[in-house]
Amino acid sequence: MITDAFRTTPEWILGDASQRSYAKTLADAGRIVLPVYDFENNTPESKAPLLLIKGGILVVPDLLVMGAKPTCWNEVKAKSVPTWRRCPPGPRWEHGIDFALSTEYAKVEEASGYVVFIVIHELTSPLSANQEGPLSGPPCLLYIALQTAIEMGDRRKDWPGGAAQPNRRGRNREGGLLWDRSAMKPMRSLEPPQPKQPELLEAIA
Repeated sequence: MITDAFRTTPEWILGDASQRSYAKTLADAGRIVLPVYDFENNTPESKAPLLLIKGGILVVPDLLVMGAKPTCWNEVKAKSVPTWRRCPPGPRWEHGIDFALSTEYAKVEEASGYVVFIVIHELTSPLSANQEGPLSGPPCLLYIALQTAIEMGDRRKDWPGGAAQPNRRGRNREGGLLWDRSAMKPMRSLEPPQPKQPELLEAIA
């Protein structure tokens, strides 16, 4: 269950603000947005919004975006900064999500027939896209198709806490799915990205 105490944490406040701002921008641009993130506390086991399917339930991404273009799911994440990884498969800047959510969203994509995109609201960006260094670039929106992230990313069982925080291991303690930030596309428009073909993604002009 989402408690009042949880709603006061900086992480929740930042994530909620990013989701609502992004959803409003899409609606103002003429898209039809179902803010699934508002459908909370569906079961005692999960605070997340759920999709009911034959044989069970699935956790769904934050937004179902409809309108003039093909319907798609958008999972919106607010990140203060990307992470610099020195060890293989680095060195590289990275973003990621809970591994358990990536597998759940893949099932949602298959069951619904709608592509899932991960949208990262990055509050501070690296000045160099390929080298470790200052993070003082402007905020930006980046996206990647879930299937692309799964295909190119790698599972890290000690994410997000690492050795220093063994109690932090993501949803269901399954670790995270991490991918190269450079594989993400900048959203030059705040409309959600749409594939011309499933294998060909282009940023919205």
